[in-house]
Amino acid sequence: MVRFSTTILNSVLAALACAAVGLAPACRADSINSYGIFADHLMFFSGGVNTFEDPGVVMGSNGDMYLSGGNFGSLRGGGSLYSYSSGPRIQGDVVFGDNVMMGTFSRMTGNVHAGGDVFMRTELTGSVTAGGTVVLSDDVTGDVTAGGAATITRLVGGSLRAGGGATLSSTVGGDLIYGPGKSLHLLPGAFVGGTIDMAPVNASPQPYHPVALPTPHSFSSGGADLFLNSSEDAMLAPGSYGTLTMVGGNDIDLTAGDYFFDKITMSGNTVNFNFDTSGGPISIFVKGSVRLNYPNMAINGVGYNDVDPADVGQVYWEVHDAFTADGAEMLGTVYTPYGDLTLNRGSRATGRLIAGHDFLSDGLTFVAGSASPAVLVPEPSSLVLAAAAAAALGVIVSRRRTFRAKRLSCELE
Repeated sequence: MVRFSTTILNSVLAALACAAVGLAPACRADSINSYGIFADHLMFFSGGVNTFEDPGVVMGSNGDMYLSGGNFGSLRGGGSLYSYSSGPRIQGDVVFGDNVMMGTFSRMTGNVHAGGDVFMRTELTGSVTAGGTVVLSDDVTGDVTAGGAATITRLVGGSLRAGGGATLSSTVGGDLIYGPGKSLHLLPGAFVGGTIDMAPVNASPQPYHPVALPTPHSFSSGGADLFLNSSEDAMLAPGSYGTLTMVGGNDIDLTAGDYFFDKITMSGNTVNFNFDTSGGPISIFVKGSVRLNYPNMAINGVGYNDVDPADVGQVYWEVHDAFTADGAEMLGTVYTPYGDLTLNRGSRATGRLIAGHDFLSDGLTFVAGSASPAVLVPEPSSLVLAAAAAAALGVIVSRRRTFRAKRLSCELE
């Protein structure tokens, strides 16, 4: 009899648990598995966004990100971060490949890393590291390191290092180091608590690693069109359909299985999606676009307010054009590999949101729930652990890709 290694078993179970609960600390931030909301191009918030129920959620974009007010967790991007309105609160690190530009009345707790410049009128509990210029006009509790010049008009609690020279009119609690052959301007009000020295400055901000999106599924749709008049309901069996059109005030019941549509649209308001996952997960694949007005969703009779975030990985939407919803209460993973993903008018969502193009919202409350296995990417160390576990059992593991292959999502440390 083969005795299974308890160590290997615990490691594999830990990896599976990490995938199930969402954004665990062991997940790598350069994997799609680590993100609650992600856009391959632009992320644009024109209204308040709140992740106050889950401040550890990571939002990211391979391009630029624009913030209005709201409460955010960690932010990562390949382009620049812009705060074009007052008031965002950020709890977590900010890592961008280009510039970070934050406006007034904002507060940040975490470290800022920018491959380019940093311009901040934002109170920061943390440190700043930039490959280019740094201009700060609010307090920073930690160190400030700039590959280029630094202009500081408020408190720096730690040390200031500026490879391109420095202009200071406030207090630096630690040392001040500026690059050889560069200028140092100490204006009225300047105070340095440590030493002042001219020496090379190595500014090494944490880099942003581009994130690869999940491989979209190849599927076909088509069949009878469905038209639901006002207050008309439908119980749909898994299968292939044409266009689903709803006038509003509709209830739609779905059971375990795969659903394929040409398009989903509605002309009025309110549709209730009731997902029965007692027999397994539900996947909805749409060739065209999805347009929903004030949709409400429930899993096994439990709606948005009471759903367990660990259960929402049982519902998966893959839409090959744009997905747009107003006033939504969304549950599950939504993935638009080729189009925009838009949630407006005070939408609320629990799950994962992945846009192959732009992610847009004028107001959103978000809680990161478990992701559908369809969008999780295996991590190398997790695959090694799984193989070791299989070997210990004397089982030959044959991996093949299906719609619902179980995948390990986290790199154990």
